[in-house]
Amino acid sequence: MGRPKWSRWRQVVLLAGVALCCEGAAGPEEAGGAGVMLTWEGMEGGAPWTLVEDRALRQALEAVKAVERSPEALAWTSVARAVGNRRSPQQCRLRWELVLSGRGRKEEEEHNQEEQRQQRGGEQEEELPYTDLAPPPPPPPVVYPPGEVDQWGWGKSGEFRRREANPRAPPLPCAPAVVVEDQVVFFLHVHKAGGSQLCFLAKLANWTDGSLRNCNLPGYGPLSYNQGLFGPGNREDVDGRMQHAYARSQGLRLFMSEVVLTHAVNPGLFRYAIQLREPMDRIRSAMRFERQSESQVLSWLNQSSAAGGSTWGMSVTRGHAPYNNFYTRLLCGEEVYLKPPGAVDETDLGRAWRILELFDIVIILEEYAMHASRQLPGLLGWEYWFASPGVFSFSHLPSDLSEEGLAAIARFNVHDTELYQAARARAWEISRCLEGDDGSEGRRAVVAGEMEGK
Repeated sequence: MGRPKWSRWRQVVLLAGVALCCEGAAGPEEAGGAGVMLTWEGMEGGAPWTLVEDRALRQALEAVKAVERSPEALAWTSVARAVGNRRSPQQCRLRWELVLSGRGRKEEEEHNQEEQRQQRGGEQEEELPYTDLAPPPPPPPVVYPPGEVDQWGWGKSGEFRRREANPRAPPLPCAPAVVVEDQVVFFLHVHKAGGSQLCFLAKLANWTDGSLRNCNLPGYGPLSYNQGLFGPGNREDVDGRMQHAYARSQGLRLFMSEVVLTHAVNPGLFRYAIQLREPMDRIRSAMRFERQSESQVLSWLNQSSAAGGSTWGMSVTRGHAPYNNFYTRLLCGEEVYLKPPGAVDETDLGRAWRILELFDIVIILEEYAMHASRQLPGLLGWEYWFASPGVFSFSHLPSDLSEEGLAAIARFNVHDTELYQAARARAWEISRCLEGDDGSEGRRAVVAGEMEGK
């Protein structure tokens, strides 16, 4: 059979994986009748390429290995299988129908919302909008090199873009240097800020081990802080050398840490990355995801100083720390993270900002498309990024937050709000610089809270 063009070949792999999922979970009859037919036009030689039976779908995956032996092709095969293995029969059918009909993420979200409402007995769940942000300056136009095409395909939670790496060679005057061979990307994964999506992209790029949950090193996940490879609470690795050595020994070019920053920033070994979300939006999402009520969170925040630092220790899912200047605590390390409620001060904020300035990649969830489309290709050389952030407006528990409760929680997050605005400035500085603009004017505007269209 003829071989599709490379971009379509990747799509065929992913679609075949979804179809195999349907066939394996629900049987070929439920997956689409006697067989599944997939026809691609525009093949080499002009002949269509058709899959007409389940056996041919299996052969498509094997053909990828035979025709394209590159690590990237094998990674795509793994992704196709993983997509199939994770989905229920109902989700398989839905996904397959969406792919064939050309519909997008909105329909799938609506279906998932309806499923969750039925599981909860039909109760309605209110969608929480993002907090309004001042309008950012318009991004500079994206100019692709001659002969390059902006292509679309399917990803884990929606559509993703393909773009070749930025032809410019960093370092640029206001942007960090590109990752070199000896360095590993250290991604500080902020719980409920969309970092899992970047983990998926890292797996597509074959930069990390697909078996690592959320790309976290052992002991650096939200539930395993005291079970790590590097001693109780990972306290032995003061400069990151043990993390770096482990990552290199496992062939990892990127890993994530979903706990407090445990070592002094070491630019010689790592390139640092982070994705942040508007603080109160992250808090609402975390409360819903972890099934925590307003009264429970306020009780953690209002407990006495004596009990404040010991209730939940280093947890990023329970206790006062995830709801009291969480970003500042994460960046400053264990000493600040364990401070009692309300004890994080201006000094800690300044320290957190000085650390954040050392980060090479800073992405803001609410401005995701702007930053991901420039920083991921320009600094990592990745060909793919998602067209929209991978978070959803629904979760595990209907919101019972009152305006008074939100206002009370917001008073415990004043420093994080300031840090978030400074991070927006840093993100715009890097992204605009990668397009040839030094970004200084945009940065000053963000810091002053006056971002208006230019």
